[in-house]
Amino acid sequence: MKRFVNALVLTGMFLAFMTGVGNASRQRWMIRPFTEVSRSAVTLRDLLLSPEALDKLGPGTLNHVVLRVPNPGEAHVTRGQLLSEFRSFLGGTVLASLQVPTSGVTIRRVFRIDTGEVVEVFKKVIFSRYGGLGRIHVRDVKISGNTQIPSPYYRIVAYAPARFRKVMNIKMKVLGKGWRRTIFARGRVSITATVLVAKRYITKGEKIGPDNTTLIEQDITHLYKSYLTSARQCEGLVARSSIPEGHVISPENLTSPILVNNGAIVTIQAQSPNILVRTLGVAKQRGRRGDIIRVENLQSKKIIYAKVTAKNLVTVEF
Repeated sequence: MKRFVNALVLTGMFLAFMTGVGNASRQRWMIRPFTEVSRSAVTLRDLLLSPEALDKLGPGTLNHVVLRVPNPGEAHVTRGQLLSEFRSFLGGTVLASLQVPTSGVTIRRVFRIDTGEVVEVFKKVIFSRYGGLGRIHVRDVKISGNTQIPSPYYRIVAYAPARFRKVMNIKMKVLGKGWRRTIFARGRVSITATVLVAKRYITKGEKIGPDNTTLIEQDITHLYKSYLTSARQCEGLVARSSIPEGHVISPENLTSPILVNNGAIVTIQAQSPNILVRTLGVAKQRGRRGDIIRVENLQSKKIIYAKVTAKNLVTVEF
C-alpha cells in the first residue's frame, strides 16, 4: 500500500512539472511596436510590454543596450535587426518566446514632466496648508494637461486651494527656459485627528468634563464644524442641547451655565474705584456669565440693568 501511495505522489509531481513546462513554453513576450523614452540608451526593459517578463529575464539582459536614439529624435529598427540584436545576447529558448512586430519598433525620445514629482508637490501643498487640522492622507492623485515638455529642466509652481475639500484640484505651472505648461493634479484627501466625543448620552444643561467625554482617533474629513481636542477646553461649560453617545463635541454644542434664574433673589453689587455697595434684588430675566439682565432693586423698587458675574450675583458700575 505504501509503494502504491508513493507511486501516485511521484506521478502527480511529474504531471504538474510537465504542465508548468508546457505553460512556460507557450508564453509569448510581446514587444511594443512604439516606445516613448526620455533617455538616449534604450534597453530591453523599455521594449517589453508584459511586466511579468521582467521576472523571467536576468539583470544582464535588462541592462543590455539595444540601440541609441538621437537627441532629440526618433529611431526605427526593423524586425530583422531586432532579432539579430537579441540573438547576440539571448538564448534560443528566450528568443523563441519573443513576439516582435513585423513592422519593427519605433522609438521616440521625448521629455515629460515627472508624475512622481507632481504627486510630491501636490502632497507638500496639502500638508503645508492643512497640516494643522490633523494627520493628512492623500491618495488617487491623477494628473491632467499636457505633460510633454521640450527639455528635462523645469520647476513647478503650485497654487494652493482656497478651502479644504475631500477632492482637491491643484493648479500647477511648470516653468522652463523659454516655455511653460499648465497642468492640474487632482486627488482625494482625508484627515484624521484626536477629537473629544461624548462617552455616553449627555443631557441638556449637563456639565461637560472627563466623566462624560473621551478622546478618540477619528476621520474628521466629513466634519463641517470645529472640534475640541481636550476636556480642559470644556471647563465650566454645559451642553447647549442633548448630545448623543459617540458624537464629536464642538464649541457649538456648549454654552455657559445659567447663573441667575428668572425670579431668583440676587445680590446687586454696585462699585466704583473707591466705593462698594451691596443690596438685594429680584432677577427679571435669567442670565449666564457676562449677560446684561433686568433686576428689580428690593429697596427702591426700581428696575436696573446689571451684568451677571457669578451665581446669583450681578454687578453695576458707576
